Amino acid sequence: MAGLTEKVVSFPTDFPQMTSGALLDDKTLITGHQNGFVVMWDLATRRYSIIFQDNSPVTTITCLDKRIAVGYYSGGLYLLEATDNGVTTKKLREPKYTTNSRIWRLVWVDSKNL
Repeated sequence: MAGLTEKVVSFPTDFPQMTSGALLDDKTLITGHQNGFVVMWDLATRRYSIIFQDNSPVTTITCLDKRIAVGYYSGGLYLLEATDNGVTTKKLREPKYTTNSRIWRLVWVDSKNL
């Protein structure tokens, strides 16, 4: 098994713990973190940018067609869209901060429905 893995990103030493991740395309990794960061990683250059932050840990991320759905421990649900001009954000569900409102897993039903 030696030689089958490759280190593709290096987190800075003080970076918050990663909680979720998904590939946006073959060049871009999206990660969610304990402090609420959503980070976009360019796998070719190994550089990153923080594209969104909420005040609760990220619990799940899923990507489809340049769209990024992010669920939070607080129950907040956001849709981010990567464009040539940056990232747009739409809040789909307000955080409720209750045990029953937490989002644990997101799945795209089809290309239009989450």
